[in-house]
Amino acid sequence: RSGHMQGHTAECVPIDYLLKERKAEAQIAVSESIITHKLLQVVKPRKRAVANKARNVSDNVASSLENYIKPPLADDTATTDLNLERVRRFCAPHDKDLTRFSKESEMYPAIDALLGFISEKIRDNTDDDGVLKNVISVFAKKDFTVPDGDTSLRIDKALRIDFDGLGEFKDEDVDTKGGNADMSKTATYANIFAVIEAKIDNQAKVEDETNPEVITNDAERVDATMQLYLYTHNIYFRQHARRFAWGFTVCGSVFQACLFTHDIMVRSGGIDVATRHGRKELVDLFTNMSFCDKDQLGYDPTIIFSDAEQWEMQVFENGEPRRCIINEVLLAADRAFGRHTRCFHCKTIPDSGSKEEPRDVLVKDAWAHQKRDLNENEDARNEATLLRIISDGFRNDASLENKYPKLWAGGIVQQIDSSSSVSDDSTDYIFLALDQDIREKIPNRVHKRLAMEPLGEPLRMAKVVDETIIAVADAMEVYMAAWKGHRIMHRDISTSNILIRRDSQTGKFLNGALIDFDCAIMITGDKPRTDQRPNMTGTFPFMSINCLAASSGMDLFTDDFSDDFSDDSSADIPETCWDAHLDPNDRNPFSRRAQVADKIGNALLDVMVKARSEAQERIERQNTALD
Repeated sequence: RSGHMQGHTAECVPIDYLLKERKAEAQIAVSESIITHKLLQVVKPRKRAVANKARNVSDNVASSLENYIKPPLADDTATTDLNLERVRRFCAPHDKDLTRFSKESEMYPAIDALLGFISEKIRDNTDDDGVLKNVISVFAKKDFTVPDGDTSLRIDKALRIDFDGLGEFKDEDVDTKGGNADMSKTATYANIFAVIEAKIDNQAKVEDETNPEVITNDAERVDATMQLYLYTHNIYFRQHARRFAWGFTVCGSVFQACLFTHDIMVRSGGIDVATRHGRKELVDLFTNMSFCDKDQLGYDPTIIFSDAEQWEMQVFENGEPRRCIINEVLLAADRAFGRHTRCFHCKTIPDSGSKEEPRDVLVKDAWAHQKRDLNENEDARNEATLLRIISDGFRNDASLENKYPKLWAGGIVQQIDSSSSVSDDSTDYIFLALDQDIREKIPNRVHKRLAMEPLGEPLRMAKVVDETIIAVADAMEVYMAAWKGHRIMHRDISTSNILIRRDSQTGKFLNGALIDFDCAIMITGDKPRTDQRPNMTGTFPFMSINCLAASSGMDLFTDDFSDDFSDDSSADIPETCWDAHLDPNDRNPFSRRAQVADKIGNALLDVMVKARSEAQERIERQNTALD
């Protein structure tokens, strides 16, 4: 599946092999992309008064641009304004004998000049009334390798954005006269708003302004779009407050905006600056981007850089925000498409007047598939709901204490726009301005954030074999308790999802813990499943066979997953229970096969508990000797 290959985790993979794989999936991503000229509506300001202000500013800027590039009179002396010459050349009408650019390097200063002019005029036409929210400008660097990328790929140009609250930029970084970023400011994936990929292509043009989705000589534009795709996962990896990413291609005189969502790329039609109509569209786009809400640009307003010079995050419980401070990024998003799972070590901020003490929590942020007509509480795979059920059920069992994740707060992230409207953050919310027939082509994902405790180390951090034995036994105990008590199948037991807990003061080993119930499902008799998730989630070598079958499109069962314990047993008790999958029509969780798998699970747990007891005795003896 395109876009789901890991970016920054395979350190031993050769770069040339990595690039070959990414280029192959880039080709798929471009071929599956959606093209709609209404994409530009995504950044239209939501508040009517702001939208009217933006429209007036855009009209003035477009008029200024037309006056700026109008042909000189015959008796005019030659201009000494180099930027004017570049913009005139960029915007010259199409002519079969016209060679707009002879090499790609000639395009870079022309892009600087045109977008710099638009940015400057937007600011000049805006009163100091706080309505202008975002200052978009062009980094001065051109054709360069980004220092914090994971390859040596060179990008042509990049846009940056300056606004309060995200902590990425300061006012002094912007050259307010020219519209370009300061020469000393280094463009990095951590501060790039959008990458611009340029191609010479002097033949590209929009033939019919009423149908801008059709562009002549499309090959160069496809290649440029593939290049954009290769850079995008770096933006997600470096920007933890990024919900989606923008990019631009420029082929000859034709701009195209690209929005990278979690499953698919959505592209605008052609914006041809060789025509008056196209220039007005480009001005409209950048003006709207300057006046719209930050979330419309792909940023997450629920993660902010506070006045206390620290990153703060909101986690939502029943729609109400609870605050915490980000201490450390434990896992960054490293794919162009997918769930974009991020994990943070955070310290909670008690509510004003509360006696609650700050506590360390793990915050997990991800975009999960959810059917559009499915209520969150009806989702059999809603991790927050499953964790609450487990916590309630295990509350009085001291033997399971600190061996499973307890939810401090969690649910769907809420976005509050400039008109004070509150909405669930989802793919549908991002594309709310588009027609329904277009939105339905884009898989819906919902933005969820969970804050949990306790914290721990990955299983690979075990110092001795006995720690591994105990941790796996503890995880197995939680796994079986969840199944027996609540018919909850974990379905992704892996080395990444078993933690080791140590005493924060002494560093001594405490116990293991089973985490990440993201692939889990609660079985309720033989009730048919209705929710489906089109793409693979979980850890590939450890996933249950039904998860693998569903993610690959194999129609092994009548719906997404088999609803019996034998599904989990294939992942967690692999060889002994493999035959539990022989009958795909046996969907009763209390069937003979499920009972056999259950017995094998109990037997294995008994073996693990005995081994754990022996391992605990050895560790206690070692600790006593050290003391």
